[in-house]
Amino acid sequence: MQHRVEIVLSWAKAFWRALWPRRSRARRAPTQRYAPRPRVSFAHWHGTGSAPAGHWAACHPSTEHIFKAEVTCPRGHRLTLKGHSISEGGQVQPSVVCRHPGCDFHEFVVLDNWAQRRAAVPAIRTR
Repeated sequence: MQHRVEIVLSWAKAFWRALWPRRSRARRAPTQRYAPRPRVSFAHWHGTGSAPAGHWAACHPSTEHIFKAEVTCPRGHRLTLKGHSISEGGQVQPSVVCRHPGCDFHEFVVLDNWAQRRAAVPAIRTR
């Protein structure tokens, strides 16, 4: 008889916990505080042609709403920031990933002089 009572009580206990799980469990404090990764700073390229490694170049104003800017990773691979947003301070979201085979560049990026990008873009001459 006692064995049957133990079985019924264990079943009731399991049923009760399934319906109302424990909400508050003691959580251990993390041993290391979260420290955000520093952002990699890319210098503004004012020259013509593709930007050298570690620099960014402004896209033409007519395509800026799609491509934002062109970045060259530290290994020299060209990237466009098509699916990214860039704050007025030049902080790029989400992180920039180089998709070139064998390249491991994956960082959060800041574009230096992002607010002054319009001055560097040459005007279109119409005839």
